[in-house]
Amino acid sequence: MFYVSSRQGKLIGITDTADGVEEMINMDKLTCYLARGMVFVGVKYKNMNSDPMVKPLGANSVKLIRLPIGSPVRVKLKSNSDFKQCIVAGFTVDGVTLYDGAMYNIKYDYIDIGGVLVDTEHNDAVAVTRLLQSMN
Repeated sequence: MFYVSSRQGKLIGITDTADGVEEMINMDKLTCYLARGMVFVGVKYKNMNSDPMVKPLGANSVKLIRLPIGSPVRVKLKSNSDFKQCIVAGFTVDGVTLYDGAMYNIKYDYIDIGGVLVDTEHNDAVAVTRLLQSMN
């Protein structure tokens, strides 16, 4: 999967999650890639007659999209809530799908602006096992 990792003037940093290498490209090259059907997280169209909107992802979104599907992760959606144990269930151009007994999608914009916290270090092994069993 590819995502917008930075923006420097007219250059756009595109990073491949497979190897973590960032390539700086211009808007024309990005438009060519999009015309070939490539998908980039952080690139949206207002309409087909306009240039794409490009927004680099924040650190927590990047942390999530670098995890393989099926990975355990704890997320805190609001400052006054507790961490929830979840499993990464999938990705879309707009957000990540998590499973905590039910599937839900969190948009990258909300993750980056809404102050969502992501913890990959302190997973609850019992809760993870229970979630993985209920997914099957």
